[in-house]
Amino acid sequence: MPLAQAEQKTDAYFADVFAALPQPVTAVADRDSGGMCVKGDAPSEEDGRIMVVTSDFLRGIPADRHGAVFDAFRAHMLKAGFEVTSSSSDAVFFKNPKDGFTASIDDGGDWTTTLTIGFVSPCVWPNGTESPAG
Repeated sequence: MPLAQAEQKTDAYFADVFAALPQPVTAVADRDSGGMCVKGDAPSEEDGRIMVVTSDFLRGIPADRHGAVFDAFRAHMLKAGFEVTSSSSDAVFFKNPKDGFTASIDDGGDWTTTLTIGFVSPCVWPNGTESPAG
């Protein structure tokens, strides 16, 4: 999958889950970026692949509504084929075994009215295939 398709997919996952959350919720982009991937046998050496990282703050959610938003996020991600990989009282992490994308929701730390959701693609080649030199 090329980088542009991975970006579209993280955006689509976000739009789908955002529509399923109890409203009103205001999304504020935290970061849309890419992380460099490394060679499996040389963890400090980049291999040319990139993972797309999309993270958004959900603002204006009173603390007493956090549970409902977490529950809606979890239900939607499970319905979309994701599986829970880790869960605590303030964060839940998911992975889709079919496409390798991950998702998360957390309580935003010290911000009592903010949650953070994020989606990360698997490592992809910018043009979809490894370059001949790579």
